[in-house]
Amino acid sequence: MYTDLHDQAVSTKSDRAFKFYLKGLDKLLGLDDDGISDFQKSINLDPEFALVYALLANQCIYFDTRKNATKYLKLAIKHKKKSSQREQSIIRLIELMVNGNGKSLNIALEHIDNFPRDVIVLSFVLGPFGLLAFSGNLNWRQINLDIMQKVSSNFLPNDWWFATTHAFILIENTHYKQAINKAESAWEIKKNGNCAHTLTHLHYETANYDQGRCFINKWSNSIGKNSNFSHHLLWHDALCALKLNAEDEVYEICKRLINTKKKTLPMDYLADNSSLLWYCVINNIDVPNSWFIKISTFIKDAFPDIGFNFVDMHRLMITATQGSKERDSLLKKLYNSQNPDQKYLTDLFNGFISFYDKKYKESIQYLIRPVANNAFFGGSNVQRNIIEITQNTALNKI
Repeated sequence: MYTDLHDQAVSTKSDRAFKFYLKGLDKLLGLDDDGISDFQKSINLDPEFALVYALLANQCIYFDTRKNATKYLKLAIKHKKKSSQREQSIIRLIELMVNGNGKSLNIALEHIDNFPRDVIVLSFVLGPFGLLAFSGNLNWRQINLDIMQKVSSNFLPNDWWFATTHAFILIENTHYKQAINKAESAWEIKKNGNCAHTLTHLHYETANYDQGRCFINKWSNSIGKNSNFSHHLLWHDALCALKLNAEDEVYEICKRLINTKKKTLPMDYLADNSSLLWYCVINNIDVPNSWFIKISTFIKDAFPDIGFNFVDMHRLMITATQGSKERDSLLKKLYNSQNPDQKYLTDLFNGFISFYDKKYKESIQYLIRPVANNAFFGGSNVQRNIIEITQNTALNKI
């Protein structure tokens, strides 16, 4: 039995398996890498390491295939009897998450009450892509902050993950001054994608666009050159460029993002490209229609089903630029869905369609509810702001 950097018991008898587990976990939390190769090395050294099988299942959902996720989940369940209570709780949670069970959030919150230093489950719950953000609770940003304050006494000031996560949540709640020291101290300790991302948000939200671009490009061309997260930070670079009216550079960044060969999270590829193409629409930046078709095809292949609000928000942007057949088909799916909040999605879709068709007064009206309830879609403030920016652009065109 070993203990990790947060004094959590880890059930393995292999020193090398434990070390690869720590490496994989550091990459998972740092967002530079999916950690899969290190986790695989860990289970090769300890074929009964249940927690690592569960983490592999979780990562495969995002970076690999559902088939492999199911395979690893079965192995985690098979070997979990030799695991600690905490590890068994994580395995149960990941089982629910992989299977899309709505009880995941409540189970995760109970786990945090019992194990407040467990960064694995905290990372599942918190932030713009956490279980809370996609729960449909419009107050999820404040709840994130409440949880951080509740567990803060369990973390040391030099804990980079807690510092950068706390800073990000403060930023999302518009507490920028409180976030600065935490974001900068985390960066001094660990110059990974997660910490770089928090500082990037801080630069943007405090209107330091030149500084933000400088930071992103310096990181992307050095430490973050091989990071899985460099794609997303390049999207942030484009947003800063838009604020600085550097439209030619926005075009070039869009081209790079669309044609990237780098491994990136499919949801990031979807969101970054869809929203940046929509920004090109509302800023009259002429881009090839083939780019819209490429992203439309990607969405259909990678996310064929509606029902994930954050994904659907971006699906709507791209489909709004397509023909009536594609539009009508998606509208029909939205109206026939079992989503109790589909009214926000249909309003949003009609708002995007009306804007694209230059019916700006209609667009403004359709976007009233989505703007007022944008937390419903999940993701960060910066990602959701595109809805209000679309409405404001329509207002300026009347």
